[in-house]
Amino acid sequence: MAIDSHFWKKLGNTIQDRFYDFFSSPVLVLLLAFTVVSIGTSIRNSKSRTNHASSSIEHEEDRGGEGGAVGASATDNYFWGELGNTIQEGFYDFFRSPVSILLLASVVVSIGTTIRRNRPKKSLSSFIFEESGVLSDREKLEKVVKATRLALKRISRESDPLVWAGAQHRLGVQLMMLGGQENSTKKLEEALRAHRLALQEIDRKERPKDWAIIHTNIGVTLGSIGERESGPKRLEEAVQALRLALEETPRERSPQDWALIQANLGSALATLGEREGSTDLVKKAVEANRLALQQRTREREPLAWAGIQKNLGRALLTLGEWETGTERLEESIDAYKSALEVITANQPEYWTGIQGSLKRAMSLLEERSE
Repeated sequence: MAIDSHFWKKLGNTIQDRFYDFFSSPVLVLLLAFTVVSIGTSIRNSKSRTNHASSSIEHEEDRGGEGGAVGASATDNYFWGELGNTIQEGFYDFFRSPVSILLLASVVVSIGTTIRRNRPKKSLSSFIFEESGVLSDREKLEKVVKATRLALKRISRESDPLVWAGAQHRLGVQLMMLGGQENSTKKLEEALRAHRLALQEIDRKERPKDWAIIHTNIGVTLGSIGERESGPKRLEEAVQALRLALEETPRERSPQDWALIQANLGSALATLGEREGSTDLVKKAVEANRLALQQRTREREPLAWAGIQKNLGRALLTLGEWETGTERLEESIDAYKSALEVITANQPEYWTGIQGSLKRAMSLLEERSE
């Protein structure tokens, strides 16, 4: 049975982590240097014994080899033997000097220190669980949440703050997905707490990308809570968190992340605008969704593109209902139809809602066109 690329990637990452873990410990690096010194000393001490044994063998060969003919094969053997002896002599000569041994040990310590200081900073995005089928499977998702909680009990925040923050962030994402499948906000509130705990260990200047990722997930979580509540507070906090995430996610450096944040911002602004009756906020929602569509194209990400088209249609429909003209309604219909080019009846959780909104927009347009 063939082992997929994910296995090899995970194995490679594990080996790489263990490599860096070894050199992250000054004690182990010094132990390695001490081992080098010990080996060098042993080699140096064995030099005299080797020389003595070699002299005895050469003496016996001189006695037994008199009168023998030397052919091509013997010449070749002599050449390779001399080459080996030269390399061996150079090897012994190096370790003959205590200064050379100490120099090699210092090089090992220097390399270890350099590796430790330059260990790649793992992005918190890599801590988000990778199981492709987990997000849509509630039973599996609950098991993953349980496993992550158990893992957090074994991680020391004091000694491994980044690992701890990564686990908290991972838990927050899992709870956010689980809470999205419930009407209650309990799991979403737990997700919000986990994200905010993770944020306590992330310095904005040192790890701006991770800081932005957590703020994005805080914004998405707050938006989900805000949709379930009647007041505007959580939606306002969601908009604020997403705008902070955008500050550390420039389009030219992280175009896909930038588009994702724009899409989530558009959704939060639309909901907040509808709730407060603010045309300005809904217009900003339209703008955010259109910006997201510039980067998240149908060819590259068809489902994400369709989802943004759906949200754009919603914001345009809201404006169309509030305004007297037909332009917004026509644009809304176009956006919904675009979404339905990708989302089919096989995805009833999305398809049904889009169909209903599309009929509503078409009905309103027909009334105004009479």
